[in-house]
Amino acid sequence: MVEVRGDGQTLTAAYHRVGGRELHVTLEVRAAAHDRFSRWRISLDNAAGPQVVDVQFPFLVCPYDPGGAAGSEAILLPFFNGKLIRAPGAGFGVSAQPNAGPTGKLLPDSWRAWEFTSLNGDLDHYPGIQFAQFLAYYNDRGGLYLACQGTEGNVKRFRALHREPGVRLGVAHAGDWPRLGPRTIEYDTILGSFAGDWYDAATMYRTWSLAQTWGTPLHRRTDVPDWLLESPAYITIRPQGILDDGSVFPVQEFLPYEEKCIPLLARLAERVGPLASRLTPSAPASSLSPANTGRGWPH
Repeated sequence: MVEVRGDGQTLTAAYHRVGGRELHVTLEVRAAAHDRFSRWRISLDNAAGPQVVDVQFPFLVCPYDPGGAAGSEAILLPFFNGKLIRAPGAGFGVSAQPNAGPTGKLLPDSWRAWEFTSLNGDLDHYPGIQFAQFLAYYNDRGGLYLACQGTEGNVKRFRALHREPGVRLGVAHAGDWPRLGPRTIEYDTILGSFAGDWYDAATMYRTWSLAQTWGTPLHRRTDVPDWLLESPAYITIRPQGILDDGSVFPVQEFLPYEEKCIPLLARLAERVGPLASRLTPSAPASSLSPANTGRGWPH
């Protein structure tokens, strides 16, 4: 059913007795001329009693060759510090790993890929190691942006997997599904196109995120206790290594330490010191005194 509302349209599809059970699903997709994204929601009425672990929606499969310069394709995932998979198709040949895509860079799509287990990454979800609610697939001509606009911390898992004939861009809405009764997802999943690269995709998410409650600067929030606002600032620089459990190699951008890092810390101290003095007037003078450190930064 298609319904016209103002300058937009809403497509609704209903499925009854899914899998021969008393499971009834309603899908809704909204689009409007003033909105660059289509907005997707799903409702589930569980009258059969099984435990629904997650609902994967929407279901998108994109070609490895979206039309553009070969090798310019890339997938952006919100994993850990950010994960960029370049050229997931890379020539669109045959991988040595069965069912794993033409390059072996993507795992095959299966129910195991979505499980929450220690072997499959039981922290690999949002909120968790997945720090944001979006992914993107793009090349030199354009890209797709898939994101959720949830503000209550509902658990989700984003995946890019091999599924014939291409890449599956997936999101699983995990947990919170009643064993009996209805539920409509409380937030929009949005889908749209963009031009650019991973930075442009991340900028779209950042723009939305900064408009949410958590995007308000600390000094403007009314729910933050004074002790947190008055806490001292700590700055850490790691001149060697990135991860605690990884290789310890010199980070050349920070070396030599006395020529690059010390002047940087000194400039930061000049800015942070006076600010710290205003925020913590009762702080001992020695903690902010240039004579105490020799260079004037708080410690």
